[in-house]
Parts: sequence; C-alpha cells; structure tokens
Amino acid sequence: METSTPTTSDVTSDAQKKGAEVAAERHDGYQWTALSVTTVGALLASIQGSALLIALPNILTELHATFFTIMWVLIGYLLITTVLTPVIGRLADIWGRKRLYNSGFALFALGSLVGGLAQPQFHGADLIVGRIIQGMGGALLVTNSTAIVADAFKKGQVGLGLGVNQIAGAAGFLVGPIIGGLLTEWSWRWVFLFNVPFAIFGALWGIWRLREPVRLARHQHIDWLGSAALTIGLTGVLLALSLFAFPMFGQTANMVILAVGVVSLVLFGLIEPRIKEPIVQLRLFRDRLFALANLSGLLNGVARGAVLFLLIFFLQGPYAGGSRTASVRGSWRLSAWVSPH
Repeated sequence: METSTPTTSDVTSDAQKKGAEVAAERHDGYQWTALSVTTVGALLASIQGSALLIALPNILTELHATFFTIMWVLIGYLLITTVLTPVIGRLADIWGRKRLYNSGFALFALGSLVGGLAQPQFHGADLIVGRIIQGMGGALLVTNSTAIVADAFKKGQVGLGLGVNQIAGAAGFLVGPIIGGLLTEWSWRWVFLFNVPFAIFGALWGIWRLREPVRLARHQHIDWLGSAALTIGLTGVLLALSLFAFPMFGQTANMVILAVGVVSLVLFGLIEPRIKEPIVQLRLFRDRLFALANLSGLLNGVARGAVLFLLIFFLQGPYAGGSRTASVRGSWRLSAWVSPH
C-alpha cells in the first residue's frame, strides 16, 4: 500500500488557498459585519459603565449598602476586566476569538441579571457578584473585539475599523448617563436589566455572522503563575486602600493585606522576564514612548474615576437634583474627556 507525503509545493498550495480564502472574506463585506458585531459589544460595555454612575445613590439607599460596597461595585468590574484581559488574549489564540467573544455576551447578560435582581438583605454583596460576572463578560468582549476587527480588515484599513469601534465606545460613554438617568427614574434595576436583551441579541448576531478568519496557533502556553501574582497583587493593593478609607478591620489586618498585594506585584515583576510566554511583555516598557503613553492613560483613569464617583453624589446631594438632572449635568461634564479639544 503506497502512501504519499506532502511535498513543498503541496504545502505552498495549501498556504496560497488559505490566503485566498482570507482575502475573499475581506472582499465580501465581512469586515463591516464583524465591525457591527463588535460595535454592539463596545456600546453595551461603555453605556453600562457610565449609566451605572447615575444609579449609585439610589442603589446605596435601596440596598442599605455602605460606601465601601458601592465603591467595590465599580472596582470589582474594573479589577476583573484588568486581570483577565491578558489571559483572555492568550486563550483567544488557542480557542478562537468568535467562541470567546460570544461567551462574553452570555456572561454579560448573566451578570446584568444577577445585578438587576439584587436584594436588600444582602446589602449589595450579590450586586458585587453580578458586577464581577459582568467584568468577566466585559473582558471577553473588550479583548476579542479589537482582535476581531484587526483580523477582518485588510492591511491599511485596520485603523479605520478600530477607529469606528472606539467612536462607538466613546458615544456609549457619553449617552450612558442620560440613559441611566431615565432608567433610574423608573428603577435603578433597569440600568442592569436593560443590558440583557441587547446582550442576547449580540450573542445571536455573533454566532450567526462572525467567522474565525485566522489559523489558530498551536502549542500555546498560559502564564498561570504570572496571572495569579497579578491578580493577588492588584486585589490586595486595591482592597487595602479601600479599607484604609472605609475601615472594617484593624490597622494590622489592613497592613498585612497591603503587604501581600505589594509583594505579589514585586514577584510578578521578577517572574515575567523569566517566563517563555509571559502574560505581559514587560520589556515593552523600555520604550519611552510606550511607557509614557501608558502612564498618561493611568493618570487619566485615576483622575477621571475619582471625579466621576464623587460628582454623581454631589449633583444629587448639594444640588438636590434627581437622577435625571444629574444625568444631564454628568453627561455634559463627561464630554470634556471625550472631546478632542
């Protein structure tokens, strides 16, 4: 029985066919379909982020929650999104972007449902759980949306696709307070439940229309040690800083939590350069432009987050305005961060 081994020409032919298939996908308008799916995800995540700010005072009152709990309603989502983003980026190379992106819609819908059904007897703890689930979904959406757009658009047009995606996110961030104010006038729960039908639509649209246009890499490894160190480090530092502001334990316990967080981050910095496939390429920060750009983004996030968190309570407190009034004033102030001027 004769067996044939693939020759160099056969391998070249297969590669050419694969390249032709990808080129055909890019010429049949798939890039705009992919952009429409990722735009739904960008709008969903950005609208939720700014709309929730308007509802925080109502949530604080109705759930009998503490300021510490309300702070972690915001921090929980951002923390999970931050630590999962590099891990999900690696998983997308192994399992495919389409599968993970659609899973993001499902998790976002589940988290929204849990948050919208939060009960007063739990004093906001179940709401934090819902936000953490939302954060998992948000990380899946944000991480894979950029990759999906980059894969779909041909070279020279990737910037156009990513730009449209960013505009959708900025638009959602702007209209979010207005939507949040209108929904909160009815009930703050609708700020969460509002997401469920849109997330279901996004998942179905993605399952039907998205493709996997690139060949998935094989033999990829996940840096679990680095992921664990980063997660413990960020969680420890943020939790300790929160406890210093709103004490719940003794000073010694707070210092221990802070020390664990700082040591974990130091270990993360020592471990990553020695990992073959690290979760974060720390050598990128040797580039001065890259490092300063990230530092600028960090400082912008710190300033914006601190101001927005207090601004909503201020607008509904000393100004004695309702959620609708606060939403309009808040949206006007948010435009200062979105405007190119």
